[in-house]
Amino acid sequence: MDQRRRAVLHTAARLMIISLISFLIKEVCYIEVQASSLFLDKAKHKVVIVAADYIELEDFAQHETLTWLFNNSYSALISGRQNGKASLTKAKLIIGSGQRLEINSSLDDAINYSSSFEGLTNDKVLGQPGNVIYQNIRSLKNLNKNSDYQSYIGYLGKELNNFGMHTCIIGNSDTNIMNRSSILMVMNESGMVDTGEVEDTLVYDSSFPGGKKTDYDKLLEEYKRYRAESDLIVIDTGDLARLEYYKNGLLEEDFKLHRKEVINNIAGFYKELISTAKEDTTFLLLSAYPSGSSMKTGFKLTPFIVYDSKDGGLLYSSSTKRTGIITNLDIADYILERLTIRDDSNLEQVLTYDSMSRMLELKRRLLSVSIMRLPVLTWYAIFEIICAIAGFLYMLNFNPNRMKFIKLVKITMLANIVAPAILLYMSIFKIDHVNAYFGIFILLSYVTAAILFFLFKTFINQFLGAALFVNASIGFDLFSESAFIKNSVFGYDPIIGARFYGIGNEFAGVFIGCGILAAGCVLQRFAKGVEKRPKLTLILLIIYICFQIYMMGMPFMGANFGGTIAAITAYYFFISSIRKRKIRIAQILILAFVLVIALSSIITLDLLNSSNTSHIGKFITDIRENGLNILFSTLSRKLAMNLRLIKYTIWTKVLLCIILIITIMFFKPVQLLHNIFKKYRYIAAAWIGISAGSIAGLIINDSGIVMAATAMIFTGYTILYMCLEERSASN
Repeated sequence: MDQRRRAVLHTAARLMIISLISFLIKEVCYIEVQASSLFLDKAKHKVVIVAADYIELEDFAQHETLTWLFNNSYSALISGRQNGKASLTKAKLIIGSGQRLEINSSLDDAINYSSSFEGLTNDKVLGQPGNVIYQNIRSLKNLNKNSDYQSYIGYLGKELNNFGMHTCIIGNSDTNIMNRSSILMVMNESGMVDTGEVEDTLVYDSSFPGGKKTDYDKLLEEYKRYRAESDLIVIDTGDLARLEYYKNGLLEEDFKLHRKEVINNIAGFYKELISTAKEDTTFLLLSAYPSGSSMKTGFKLTPFIVYDSKDGGLLYSSSTKRTGIITNLDIADYILERLTIRDDSNLEQVLTYDSMSRMLELKRRLLSVSIMRLPVLTWYAIFEIICAIAGFLYMLNFNPNRMKFIKLVKITMLANIVAPAILLYMSIFKIDHVNAYFGIFILLSYVTAAILFFLFKTFINQFLGAALFVNASIGFDLFSESAFIKNSVFGYDPIIGARFYGIGNEFAGVFIGCGILAAGCVLQRFAKGVEKRPKLTLILLIIYICFQIYMMGMPFMGANFGGTIAAITAYYFFISSIRKRKIRIAQILILAFVLVIALSSIITLDLLNSSNTSHIGKFITDIRENGLNILFSTLSRKLAMNLRLIKYTIWTKVLLCIILIITIMFFKPVQLLHNIFKKYRYIAAAWIGISAGSIAGLIINDSGIVMAATAMIFTGYTILYMCLEERSASN
């Protein structure tokens, strides 16, 4: 019985082992088949980049073929922000690396490998027959040796090669000097492109500036030659770059005629190119750098279109959180996504109709904001300074016999408080003339202030009405995806590319100032009830503060990290002043703890929403991937920018003017401001909170001087108003 049982067990064990081995063999084979299938799937799709540098949006709008291509493609405008001096060469390096790296414009030459190079050992000649070689790869790496992103040089080509895919480059932008910078978009970390032709792609033409131009038939021939074996092909059309190079030596009429001819050639070539398309090919047409004429108008964004023979619309970028605007950092990963190397990228396709009209309107709005921003804000800052000085002198030399001007002075001070909200709504009018814009802005500010002045009889209610109007306007706009802020001259300029969404430092300072002022006025208005129910008051106040900070800091709302730190600091000092707590080391430690908890929560929520992170989420991810050097270099850069802004911006003068006026009023008229602080302690607490937030904003933000100045508007003008009110009441 035992032998039979043992035999059965042995047989069962053998069967189990055989079954397990069979299962493992089957799984290994399945995995290999899946891997092979996945590899084949990855190799199926192709991307072709047509570099038409210096092409403009209007070129698409004015050419029938290009208009059709634009409306049947997914399109966007590229924000080509660069560190340091901008150039076409650097723009292409950034596109290919997905990071902001440095390069000299002289380091843009590429050559086809020749058998005569074999056996040579100098650093400039590397590779094997068939390669296209970027000769200055070592110089480029040395130039970026202190950069946190040096390892990203050749990122796009390297990723393709790692997946067994092949790269190709065709064409050049040579003039009397070599210009083959397009290789920077497609090379690997060794400066290599697998195949291509960058030398024999020109035809000599004595009628064309420089005597040579692109042979488009040759480009098409080379494309067909390399198409089957290549997964990513870059084609440099070159002629627009040649025209830009020789532009200064041409008559304007001749330049326009040649440019029109080149646009026709590019349109015909691109149309012929996509006529060979299969469903496995995506065609990109882009300009890495704006033309000279675009730069003169102040428009630095360049066209980017994606054609895959399916449908058309606009591209949405999670980097900009805008439809129709992407960054130069988005393109590399988008190409990898189209090649199925990456699962996702920052870009999404949004199906729309009549993309051309939509993009032209977007350009008009962006250009209007960019052109109007500096003169309007300069005049606004000057207006703030003049009103502050005039109000101060009127209060200082107050004469009961000249009371007829007092209403105008008070309305002027209220107008300065409500002015930021008026700037928010000015985009409704679509005014493109600076004088008309500023005139209507001042008129509406005075009208709004006059309504508040005559509607409310006490200055506390007037302040409360003004502060709530500004706060609610910004808050509602944040809940509606910043529709007004994005188009306000007091918001931010996407053409510069420093910020694209959320609340900028100008409105962040305003939001802090009006939010605390509103809270102080409510507490002052109901002071007796506040003192009877201090715990309930504190609970309600904390709920209000949390809501304000939520709107300022949440990734899907204001997304202003520095502004959030300033707001938390401001409200903390506001509460401490209300509770009559002296600031000691313990209070500073509590503030630090609150900041850590609040900011950690915001960062965690941002990172959890990985598909649509804000600036801070991307920054934390960058630190995790590239080390703490990113943190230190960013802090250093922001500090340098803040110091530069303090030196040059007119908002420094606004802030200094307000601080100087407040300082003088502590001493003259004697005891007046001290009495106001005692009499209206909740409003005084608001002033202390705003001042603390301004200091924090000044230190933390890269343009903190702007945040500090716009916040202090609510302190300076309310102090002036109340001093004038006290002096007139005493007389």
